[in-house]
Amino acid sequence: MKKVISLVLSTTLVAVLCTACGTSATSSSSAPSDQVSSSDAATAPAPGGTQEPIVLRVSWWGSQARTDGTVAALNAYAAENPHVTFEYEFSDWGGYWDKLSTQAASNSLPDIIQQDYAYIAQYQSKKQLASLDTYIQNGTIDVTNVPKSILSSGVLEGQLYALCAGMNAPTIAYDKAVVDKAGVTIPDQMTYDEYEDICKTVYEKTGIKSTYPVGDSYIASVCRDFNKNMFDYAKNQLAVEESVVLQYFQKEKETIAQPWHLSMEIMAEKNADDIETKPLVDGSTWTDFLQSNQVPTLAKTAGKDLGMTMECISTDATGQSMYLKPSMFFSITESSKYKDEAAKVLNFLTNSTKAQDCLKAERGVPISTKIADYIKPTLPADQQTAFDYVAKVGEIASPIDPPNPPGFSELRKLCSDLTDKVRYGEITPEEATKKFMTEGNAILAKAAS
Repeated sequence: MKKVISLVLSTTLVAVLCTACGTSATSSSSAPSDQVSSSDAATAPAPGGTQEPIVLRVSWWGSQARTDGTVAALNAYAAENPHVTFEYEFSDWGGYWDKLSTQAASNSLPDIIQQDYAYIAQYQSKKQLASLDTYIQNGTIDVTNVPKSILSSGVLEGQLYALCAGMNAPTIAYDKAVVDKAGVTIPDQMTYDEYEDICKTVYEKTGIKSTYPVGDSYIASVCRDFNKNMFDYAKNQLAVEESVVLQYFQKEKETIAQPWHLSMEIMAEKNADDIETKPLVDGSTWTDFLQSNQVPTLAKTAGKDLGMTMECISTDATGQSMYLKPSMFFSITESSKYKDEAAKVLNFLTNSTKAQDCLKAERGVPISTKIADYIKPTLPADQQTAFDYVAKVGEIASPIDPPNPPGFSELRKLCSDLTDKVRYGEITPEEATKKFMTEGNAILAKAAS
């Protein structure tokens, strides 16, 4: 796993918003540097003073483009509901989960939080998320145009705790200009061996290096290649075979030593979890492993024409690792004092054309088929390509694994730390495998107790 340092995004307040929404955000003198309040116009008392003033805190991770669009969309809601004021909290991926964990421990979570498939079970198991079933049943959140298969992605233990904010799929983004210069052809889905061969050719022809799949997602993907899961959810332990884990660490040791692979020194300088600082942006690499909804933003940030192909598959695979995934969720926290209003906000983000004019499907293909049909023709070509890519993956995708079990965040860190140690030669793949299996199972057992 790339050794990175999580950075909180811009300490300035969001001022440049979606012009088409006709809204803006102004600073709040008492707000933290990563928090802004909605426009002064939105704080005006409701007509007749009949509605209680409400302040909703909303948090998310993501790029500046996501922040601008989200603030604009929520300001559009506040303009229609003058009794509501928003406080916005945002950061990069790593900083977001660190902060959210601290807030959860102190019972100070925001009212609405952006959630991820990898972490939702962890928060639900601690009863920190509110069930959305009542709001679906009474029509506060309209899911008329949302396929049941998508809605069910946020269901845990029979109840809906998270509303999908968009659909996407894993992808390898690549710089088309580099590919053309190297004279290689990128198939719809490569085997890991084919990917390595192409990386070698590109380096020989252009001198540009590549990266290789890394981390727990790689291990889980190999499991899916053979119709297996990484976890035994009933027993709260790892189900992955030790031989698969050993293969993973051996491959990481092997590839990092190859001349075509990006060096550890360069990877340590980059925050690969942040779109703005990914190695592909400055041309350090020509590939990146990410989710399809992130590709248009990455292309715009890098100023490059990017292609998309499916993630690699094992040569002898008996299954299909590719799947459709909720890009992220919106959840209402159990500690919120304003759950009813928060539910109305989620409905607005899901079903309002005004909201989508601001959000512009940056979080992935909208879950409402009506909204997806509305917004797609208005989007730039690269975003429409992302829509088409998700549709192509849907033709061959296998069902997504259940949400990761409690303790997953610690397990992910363990995998990342061991990967770095193997790459630096501090431990052998065999030692890393033993530690991952032993310590990983201990983490999962403790989290489940």
